This record gives sequence, structure tokens and C-alpha cells, in this order.
Amino acid sequence: MEDLKTSQKDELAKLKKGCDDQLAKMKEDHAAEVKIIFPDLDEQRLGEADAKKRIENGKLIDDVPPAE
Repeated sequence: MEDLKTSQKDELAKLKKGCDDQLAKMKEDHAAEVKIIFPDLDEQRLGEADAKKRIENGKLIDDVPPAE
């Protein structure tokens, strides 16, 4: 039974890593698209954008999910 739990945890970790990698790739792709559309955009400011952030009062802040 313990081997099954370990196997499930390993599989879950692999899936999470895959999702994180996909998210990072999507962010890179979108940043490249924005640079093409808006070539004069401040790249440092653009680098602050993140799918794990939200806008509050005109500023980017970490979007922390509620504790379970």
C-alpha cells in the first residue's frame, strides 16, 4: 500500500512539473508576441507580468490561493 502512495506522489509531482513547465513556456511565448506587437514596451516591466499575479490598485501582486 505504501508503494502505491509513493507512486501516486511521484506521478503527481511529475504532472505538477509538467504544468509548471507549460506555464513557463506559455509566458515566454506571450512575452515574445507582445514584444513584436509593441516593440517599444519596457522589457523589464513586461518581465514583471506573471500568471501567478493579479492586479490590485494598479499594481501587480502575488495571487496567493486561500489556505486549505
